[in-house]
Amino acid sequence: MVNIIPYIANANGKLDKFTAQINDAINKANIYAISKLKAKLDIDIVINDAFIGDIIPETHIGGHTYANNFITITIDSGCESIKTGDLFLTICHELCHAIRWQYNNEWMVTLSDNIFFEGLATAFAIESAIGNSIELDYFTKTMKQRSEIDNKKIANYLKDRLDSDRYDFRSIFFNGDNTLPRWSGYSLGYYFVKEYLNKYNKKASDIFTLQYSDFTTFRKKLI
Repeated sequence: MVNIIPYIANANGKLDKFTAQINDAINKANIYAISKLKAKLDIDIVINDAFIGDIIPETHIGGHTYANNFITITIDSGCESIKTGDLFLTICHELCHAIRWQYNNEWMVTLSDNIFFEGLATAFAIESAIGNSIELDYFTKTMKQRSEIDNKKIANYLKDRLDSDRYDFRSIFFNGDNTLPRWSGYSLGYYFVKEYLNKYNKKASDIFTLQYSDFTTFRKKLI
């Protein structure tokens, strides 16, 4: 049976206060996401203090996927508390990336590829929240609430770069700039994926292995 194999990097004891939430979130992800995405390999998840990784300040949690069997989750040990649901959704987001690579090892080349990659994981996190009656975290709530008008503005601004392999990742996906709002790449990706899901009556867990070329063909019909 395939499982999440957790490692809590906690020699200094700073994550002790979050042990219950960590174990609960991992157990939930093990039951839900591993099964829903039909993982083929065990996945190592290292949980560590945020001093070596990015976090979302509003949730005090961050995540990164390095391979089809290796994820890191970062927690700000300086905060007073975190929500189990927020941690669960972050893990589900990263599991979507990792398990996609277990089935589909194609490389991201263009901005469009990266937008789909992140939009798909965002859609799966939202699907996971709904499937487990969990409140959306700050990130997924922001993605879900961003309007179609705003996403079309982002699409119009980025349209000449979507098929390029040269783009400013941090500005587009994280910080924004004078024109782009925060998390624009994720937001646009979720918007495109949501349009695909609505058109074909699918869920993110149904299409997480979709080829980049197939998505790009669909995306080009939108803008």
